[in-house]
Amino acid sequence: METRIVPDGVSPVHGVKTSLELEAERARRYTAYLSVALINIDNFKTINDTLGVDGGNFVISEISSIIRSNIRKIDIFGRWDVDDFIILSVDKNRNGIITLAEKLKKVVSAKPAFYNGNEIKITLSIGVSRGIPKDVNDVNKLILMCKKALLRAKSAGRNRVEFYTEERDGYIVQSE
Repeated sequence: METRIVPDGVSPVHGVKTSLELEAERARRYTAYLSVALINIDNFKTINDTLGVDGGNFVISEISSIIRSNIRKIDIFGRWDVDDFIILSVDKNRNGIITLAEKLKKVVSAKPAFYNGNEIKITLSIGVSRGIPKDVNDVNKLILMCKKALLRAKSAGRNRVEFYTEERDGYIVQSE
């Protein structure tokens, strides 16, 4: 498999998808939760349009650094899309990923970035899901639930964490 180097140093999507399968297997083996967080940089297109591609890459790099410094070494972190990141976490703690998502949201919004003398206020919308996947269909369902939660976070005003779980077949945690 070819390894691509990306400017922000974050794993490209194909590497994350491989990790997703391995983490699902680890969750099954230890009867633990596979938690997924999809993280979107709010208004990234505006940032990119205003500061240019280099400014956008700077913001991605800053967010990547903050996320890396706040996750466990065993958690998987990578790019999911242009302005989206993903965190995969296997844990017996049901609420660990929610606590982490809230922490990331607060840390990022509290610290503006500066690029070429411009202050950049950055916020994140985060969709979270968790489950104990039995097979690839369950893994795909976790990703789908995570995407739904992320869309809800964005449509509810951004700078939010939304949690969607198969256990109750709906949203159970929202943050402001």
